[in-house]
Amino acid sequence: MNKNRKLLAIILTVILATSMLAGLGITASAEETTGTFTIQKRDNLVFTANSFRAYKIFDVSHTTLTVGGETVDRFAYTVLPQFAALSVDDILVETLLREISHPDNTTGLTSTGRNIESLAREMWNEVAKMPNFATLGYSNPAITDGDAVFTLPPGYYMIFSTANVVSDNPLDNTITAAVALTTIIAGRNNEPIVIKGDAPQIDKWIRNDHEEAGTDFTGGPPWNKWTDVSIGQEVGFLVQTNVPWDFTGYSAYTFVVHDKMSDGLDFVGSVRVRVDDPKYPYPAILPQEYFEVYVLDPGEICSCGLECTFRIEFDPVKFVTLRLGARIDIFYEATLNEKAIIELPGNDNVVTLEYSNSPFPDGTGTPPGTNITPPSRVKVYTGILGLIKVDNGTLATLPGAHFELYDVAPTDASEPLRFRQITGAELDTLKSRVPVNLHGELVEANHVYVLAEDQSDPTATTTLVTPESGKVLVLGLAASYGTDDFGDYWLVETKAPDGFRLDSTPIPVRVVITSAYEGELPGADGADGDTTSWVIEENELEWVDVQARYARIRNFSDPMFPPTGGIGRTIFTIGGIALMGLAAAGLVTIIIVARKRRTAV
Repeated sequence: MNKNRKLLAIILTVILATSMLAGLGITASAEETTGTFTIQKRDNLVFTANSFRAYKIFDVSHTTLTVGGETVDRFAYTVLPQFAALSVDDILVETLLREISHPDNTTGLTSTGRNIESLAREMWNEVAKMPNFATLGYSNPAITDGDAVFTLPPGYYMIFSTANVVSDNPLDNTITAAVALTTIIAGRNNEPIVIKGDAPQIDKWIRNDHEEAGTDFTGGPPWNKWTDVSIGQEVGFLVQTNVPWDFTGYSAYTFVVHDKMSDGLDFVGSVRVRVDDPKYPYPAILPQEYFEVYVLDPGEICSCGLECTFRIEFDPVKFVTLRLGARIDIFYEATLNEKAIIELPGNDNVVTLEYSNSPFPDGTGTPPGTNITPPSRVKVYTGILGLIKVDNGTLATLPGAHFELYDVAPTDASEPLRFRQITGAELDTLKSRVPVNLHGELVEANHVYVLAEDQSDPTATTTLVTPESGKVLVLGLAASYGTDDFGDYWLVETKAPDGFRLDSTPIPVRVVITSAYEGELPGADGADGDTTSWVIEENELEWVDVQARYARIRNFSDPMFPPTGGIGRTIFTIGGIALMGLAAAGLVTIIIVARKRRTAV
């Protein structure tokens, strides 16, 4: 799959034992040597050589001492005049210099402590005000194996960069981040630096109990990008993301999950969050104080500027206290309702993540300093069961047959499924929610039923009645996938059409969902939507035939009993004459035998 790259603007604050930039008017002496250091990218980033600009903030002098046979580094830092004149907090700079000048400091300037983070923020704000700041400084580091490798004279630098985020989605995102602060010693290949910034990703999954389709992540229920259920059935969702790998510069961080459900899904309302954090070891539930759930009215525009069903806002201050890179799992449910789209293209559920893209200027990472991730999508499908009642001899369609439908093998204790009949103007509305090839089936009224969302609703009917066409179309049923029995149903005829025998033997039928994809249905992320179909599977009973999504059920009638005076009377008359003839013949035989006996005497 081709990867699209998204723009990621990054501020990289680093300490390098390197020299001042010619672009800032600082010249290097002939004695100066250079040092190298590498900024390592994260897996989801790509650097380009022309994206970097380096601004020197401090001069650094370095020497080594031999103490007890070991070499010890010593450093001295001096702020450059160009930056000393900027409106940076003098007390902050003095504190920083006092910290790094302490006799116990043998490692130079490091990224530990809020003082350095605050200095980085202030320096960036001031440097950004300088005329033509984007064209000043050194640029074009070497790109080796995807990492940026600088070779510069000694000094302490602020580095500005742009990078690309590797993603499946072409949306552009920009974020501001930092690189770990460290001292680079001239003449050495210094320790690599990992970028201090992250563009978090988000992925969504849906519970899928089909044995041949689910993906087991954690030993719990199977998950996939799709599932199929009956109307009224609850489905479970899993959102996976993670705490960013670095909060450098942040005292608070915006992290908001936005969820948009299609009209065919009703959010249940319960949200559980699990974070792989030592304070709340997985699978412990994260306390409610860490996040808030906001349910929006239909059509309401969310804080992200999009139409959402609900959003999950994490507390910005508490969020930065979670373990860096910790896995986050978010669980919630929705119910498929009677507005559901039938068959393709399915019922969407889309999630995006809003996150901080810059700690500047105040470290709070609040909007408008936020980005939105590409969406992650899952699908909920539901199917169709059709039946046609026909005369066994002529295959003429039969009106007036009454059926009940069961999703378990019927017993005396079984309850039939309940339905709501779709008629009138609602048939036209329904066209937007069924496949185009079914629009012709919606012309005739009184034969379309949708599974009732509330199976306890006493106003919903349990009886399916065939009209003149002999057809009944039932919408909103789960299907089988592979070899499972999720799509098994039983039809029971409760009233036969006039002139036909009633046969109340349960008729088993199976609704099957098929796909050209293994383990994934079209319509989920990256899949084609034209290779999936719902059919009625062949049945072992001879009097149930299959035509695509319809089960053809035959009715039998008795021969008409013959009326009086018809051919039946003739048969009786002929039979009577025959019997009389046989009797006469017997009488003649008896007389002849008797005469012979008398003659013999």
